[in-house]
Amino acid sequence: MLPIDLNGTLVSFEARAFLGPTEDEEALVLIHQQVPIAPDSEPLVYIHSGCLVGDAFHSMRCDCRRRL
Repeated sequence: MLPIDLNGTLVSFEARAFLGPTEDEEALVLIHQQVPIAPDSEPLVYIHSGCLVGDAFHSMRCDCRRRL
């Protein structure tokens, strides 16, 4: 489990890494909760492409932190 600080609250995530078809492609998946879903429903997923200003420098001008 990976504890992450979200606005002063520690939230646990499960982290999984995946390699793509080429060496320069990889993805990190953070799973907040695993809940049973009906076979005909779709999971709630957010794909984050990476944002230097928001991710590294925690800029309040970038909305990527709010979306995560």
